[in-house]
Amino acid sequence: MNRVKISVIIPVYNAEIFLTRAIDSVLASSMRELEILVIDDASPGNCQEIVAGYKEDPRVRYIRHEKNLGLFAARCTGITHAKGEYLVHLDPDDWIIDDIYRNAYSLATRKSLDFVLFNVIQEDENAYRWIEDENVLKECHKGKDVIDHIFGSKSKAWIWHVSWNKLMKSDKVREVLHYFRQSDHLNMYEDLLWSVAIFSHHYNSDKVGILEQVGLVYYRHSASITKSVGYASYAKKYNDLNFVLKKIEKILNDYKIFSKYQKDFYKLSCYVLEMHSPLKQKVSGFFNTLKLMFLQGQYKRGWQNVCEDYNDISESAEILQKKVEHLGLDEVAIFGTGEFAIKLKKAFDENNVATRFFISSDTLFVGKKIDGVDVVDIEEAITKCQNKYICIASIGSFEKIAQMLKERGNGENITYITIKSGE
Repeated sequence: MNRVKISVIIPVYNAEIFLTRAIDSVLASSMRELEILVIDDASPGNCQEIVAGYKEDPRVRYIRHEKNLGLFAARCTGITHAKGEYLVHLDPDDWIIDDIYRNAYSLATRKSLDFVLFNVIQEDENAYRWIEDENVLKECHKGKDVIDHIFGSKSKAWIWHVSWNKLMKSDKVREVLHYFRQSDHLNMYEDLLWSVAIFSHHYNSDKVGILEQVGLVYYRHSASITKSVGYASYAKKYNDLNFVLKKIEKILNDYKIFSKYQKDFYKLSCYVLEMHSPLKQKVSGFFNTLKLMFLQGQYKRGWQNVCEDYNDISESAEILQKKVEHLGLDEVAIFGTGEFAIKLKKAFDENNVATRFFISSDTLFVGKKIDGVDVVDIEEAITKCQNKYICIASIGSFEKIAQMLKERGNGENITYITIKSGE
């Protein structure tokens, strides 16, 4: 085989059903000088058998962990064995399109870049595809720019921190491997840790470029790690998150940039902790929910003071309260039943705006009261909201709920107030 230009690292654990599609998408590239390293992380499936089907193509290599070490360790194994000048990560349930690796490599060599980031598109199990406005790459020239975007978006613009939309010079990546050789078994937030480490290390490098092309399909499906909501997997998310946040704080301090990102780091930390609130997940069993709330409280205790100082829930509530005040409203309905909804109601209470009801799609809450206010479902909300109330949603759920209202009734007659991205 000729000199390897790109090493493609595919970690596998219980994702064999998708693996052939991922491998075939890479082999379809017009670039021949590449290799595919399939890292079998002690998967109980038929990973080895699938890779054996490519024995006629020496570019496909198989490496197995005898013990399950986690996604992060599998990627590190791939990096250690990679022969390519550049490397990329590819999850087995995703696939690449439009010759992205060749195009990214061409840009990298033409402009002498160490890192090239490219855009992605999402696809669900119904083959519906979409691109979120906040997950489109912007101008970027330095490692500093990537770090700015990661912390400026509180990780919501995940396009900046995921590992699988980045072509990276192999020797530049290996410079930070010492941070991860003793890492815990990680399946969550490893991308965030990975990208913070790499671009903090290359903070002042101007060898970072953007390829505006969409080159990867990110598959959103119910079997993914992030969809799992059983108690054990949920507790694992907290353990991973806790480990990653501590590691990121150390990395930022090591590179003497923590003070610059301290406020945004705390905002990010509080955001992801709240995002995984047990009240927002469909965890089976009331007792398990209580155990998870206690677990979350243990992790939040270390961040509690800074969360109260930096969490943007209060800021968002204030913005919405001012919008309602500007419109001269004296009653509203609120989408959601979590911390943000409660904070929003209190802000309205203080300004003599009545919250008539909360709206929820979760049957655990419908028919109950929260802070003395009834919780209704979507159907009842359609009737109650018609030409009467202004309904308010956080930006994270706004589009989904608005679509549900349109599908279930005359939702166009309902007026919404929400917070736009960047507001």
